[in-house]
Amino acid sequence: MRTRLEPWLALLALIRLAPEGAAGQDPNDGPGTSRRLPKRYLVLAAAAGVLAVFVAAEMRQSRLQAELFSLLASKMAFRPTPGASSSMRAAPDGPYDHRLGYSRLPAMLERLHAEGFEIEAQAQWSPELAEWVDAGLFPIYQEKPQAGFTLLDRNGELLHRSPHPQRLYPSFAAIPQSVVESLLFIENRDMLDARFATRNPAIEWDRLSKAGLDLGLRSILPSHPVSGGSTLATQLEKLRHSEAAARKGVHESSAKSPAHPSVLTAKARQTSPQQRIVADYINSIPLAAVAGHGEVIGLGEDSTPGTAPTSTT
Repeated sequence: MRTRLEPWLALLALIRLAPEGAAGQDPNDGPGTSRRLPKRYLVLAAAAGVLAVFVAAEMRQSRLQAELFSLLASKMAFRPTPGASSSMRAAPDGPYDHRLGYSRLPAMLERLHAEGFEIEAQAQWSPELAEWVDAGLFPIYQEKPQAGFTLLDRNGELLHRSPHPQRLYPSFAAIPQSVVESLLFIENRDMLDARFATRNPAIEWDRLSKAGLDLGLRSILPSHPVSGGSTLATQLEKLRHSEAAARKGVHESSAKSPAHPSVLTAKARQTSPQQRIVADYINSIPLAAVAGHGEVIGLGEDSTPGTAPTSTT
């Protein structure tokens, strides 16, 4: 059976194999005196080698990131409790938050209270989630791709339904393969590659490195173009929650986005992260606005009737 040599065991082995003796010889020693590198240099070289192997493996597999971000996200929760919530925070004023009314919720509650309504129950946040949002980061919760109004009779039969967006792809499998391939050809050709199934989909190290290099060159050559370092996951967070996205569009610089890898990890862990991100992006990207209809959100709403079934959320 093949055993796995942990990095720290490799480091220990290299330390044990390091030559012992004096850290070095005096220059006045006689001819023929052997000279050895100090043991600390060998230890540092061994540690640097092990660290390089670990970083390369982490960039490819993201196992440590998954453990850390999942642990962090697991402490951020909310649950309904009787009465008004003492942890209420203002929602971001991004396109998604404005469209679904989250950013206008305080004003709505104030108007309802003035009309005699009382809050019977409201979501209470965990301290970790409250601290996270107070730090200026997006709250962690699973956004629904479709909202709206549904009216049922006393027997549960549907009387009226007005969803928004009206039509979307209910699952990744329902999206035409040509649509998925076209998107990934432009954005990330390795995203659905089975060889990188555990890689963090929120970070593309090659793209991020190139963006950092371009920024460095731009400080020397102001005319040098800078490529974007954002991924589908970070773009999805921005077009939903970033205030700047409402003003500038989807292609806002990723450096200004408060999306964090742990946010994206927590939101994608219910199913295949890569497929979930692709489906959410295709269902959420704003395309245009049509007179008499309003915003066209997602390719499902823009497609020919019959090709994108309406979700029943």
